[in-house]
Amino acid sequence: MKFVGEYKEHLFTSDGAVAVTFTANGEEKGKARQIAEEMRTSLTSAKEAVKYEISIKKYSPKRSLNANSYFWTLTTELARVLKVKSEDIYREYVKELGICQTVEINNAAVKTLQYAWADRGLGWIAEVLDKGERQTVVNLYYGSSSYNSRQMAQLIDLVVNDCKLNGIETKSKEDINSLVNEWEKHREKQKK
Repeated sequence: MKFVGEYKEHLFTSDGAVAVTFTANGEEKGKARQIAEEMRTSLTSAKEAVKYEISIKKYSPKRSLNANSYFWTLTTELARVLKVKSEDIYREYVKELGICQTVEINNAAVKTLQYAWADRGLGWIAEVLDKGERQTVVNLYYGSSSYNSRQMAQLIDLVVNDCKLNGIETKSKEDINSLVNEWEKHREKQKK
């Protein structure tokens, strides 16, 4: 059970508890109404107070699926033809684009950094470049979820070129540019 809402207010009750209010609008209003009705029904049929586990996180609209979806459609088709995993192709493209930061850290912290960096997503790669006596040099590659429109266009160009080399049909350059522009507009809305 979940819905997207806006924080409205919080109040402190006379016994020191906190009451938090959220409002839901548009299509989310129906979801919130259904949840509230289910809660009211379970409360009236219960012999004691009903407790709920509540999890709240800041809402972030999903990024435009047009450019991203097209990239993954082509990557999946290319993986099928090459008989490899689409995730492996994606990770190679991320490394080929080279959008990364190079850091030097204590040898003992390398595994922790790799784990924490990879936890951000599939394209977030921590690659060891050089290991010294005490320090290790690591390239921290950024996944495509952080790419701007130019970088996303470069990512799509990589898969389009490989698809063409393998006889896989792709959209025209104009159609791809349109997808990337929509992706960028959506990203800008998310920042506001």
